[in-house]
Amino acid sequence: MLRLLSIVLILSLGYAQEVAPRTITNTVAEAPTVDTKRKIIVQGSNSAIRSRILGIAVDQRDQLYSLLNLDKDAQKLPLNITLYGAEGDKSPPLIFKKSFNIIQGRINLTLAVHLARGIDESLLEQTILELLLYELGLQEHTFQPTDTLEASLKPWLLNGVKEALNWSNDRSDRALYASIFEQQSIYPLDALLEEDNLEGNIELIDTAFQVSSGALVMALSNQPQGKAGLASMIKQAATYEGEQRNLLTQHFPESTLSKNSLAKWWALQLASMSQNPAEELFTIKMTEESIDEALLVEITDFDGNTHELSPERYHELLNFDKNSQKASAAKTYNTLSVLQSRAFPSYRSLIAGYQQVLFAIIEESSPAKKSFWAYFKRKKEAEPLDTHQMLQTLSEERAIIAKLGERTTDYLNWYQLEQPEGQGKNFENFLRVQESLNTPPPSDNSHISKYLDDIQKIYER
Repeated sequence: MLRLLSIVLILSLGYAQEVAPRTITNTVAEAPTVDTKRKIIVQGSNSAIRSRILGIAVDQRDQLYSLLNLDKDAQKLPLNITLYGAEGDKSPPLIFKKSFNIIQGRINLTLAVHLARGIDESLLEQTILELLLYELGLQEHTFQPTDTLEASLKPWLLNGVKEALNWSNDRSDRALYASIFEQQSIYPLDALLEEDNLEGNIELIDTAFQVSSGALVMALSNQPQGKAGLASMIKQAATYEGEQRNLLTQHFPESTLSKNSLAKWWALQLASMSQNPAEELFTIKMTEESIDEALLVEITDFDGNTHELSPERYHELLNFDKNSQKASAAKTYNTLSVLQSRAFPSYRSLIAGYQQVLFAIIEESSPAKKSFWAYFKRKKEAEPLDTHQMLQTLSEERAIIAKLGERTTDYLNWYQLEQPEGQGKNFENFLRVQESLNTPPPSDNSHISKYLDDIQKIYER
């Protein structure tokens, strides 16, 4: 069961569970390397490797606490990392072995790392992050010798926090989010929250699950008081035995304001993360090349035949059954939303207008001019405007934008062609000025001129 750490600690008086591998090779008896707060201790191997691993651990802790807006001294339980073996040794079944020890009623988190395969920094980061999340959830617990504890964290939370940190460090691929959003491959919310049977290693986790988890954690974090709510939820999550949705609503009560509040936060976050920054937006030409395909509505009739309807044929949607109309319109609407996030800015109102027309047709309603004209910032009139007029207006607007784009391109090309000649003239003027400065003025043979000429000769020697 991937990343689901279920630990049963059965303690007898004065006993601490042994966590080291039975075969220990090449252990160097040197003083451990510790952080300034003495909460992360690395021992074994040599000082260079210990320092490298300590740096990774401290960096993960700092990033996690920054995400949750926690004080730098929030760690209370020590994390002991013990290094065994050396690169090239025979690899044990488990390279990373996590365990919890109870010492004087407090939990001590331990990570044993075998160096047979060197240091996989990515896997080490996620393992340390996992232990730090458990530390937050277990730091307030005290135990008696006969106590038994079961602790676990759901994969969505583990992967979501990891993905949120990667995103904040610009280590996530925006294209993944855009792809999941465009294909509508996001996990169903309840399935995401209760998933605990992802098999294999973290590297094999389904991309949709990774993206969906990251978007949910970041959506929670971005709510008012979201960082505090996320921190308090993580502190309870490791020992929580109820449903995950109840855990979320307990720490994010705003998610219960409407039936789909949480799902809306999540979808908006994913949509925002899928948008490209300004430097990745389409040009006018690229937008024009994409918009015709995005505007097509594909719909299947009772005989299984697929029809592609361009905007001037949108009214043919009314010839199909209502469910097919809505499904096809929704698909085109979502495609246009993805294009809108990347389109040249002048086209965004145009795309929104087409979306409005599409649903106006299948709802058999006639929207008001006031609503439609608002997209173009024109005079807001209240009388009805039929969809045929709206489509005609959109077509005219699109032609105007395309024409302006062509004229702008033509002007820039003309300007670029004119520049070399102008620059050449300026350079020639510069050469003439430089030549005149290097040419000494003629002498008038006066006593002062002869004196200055003699002085100049002295300085030129």
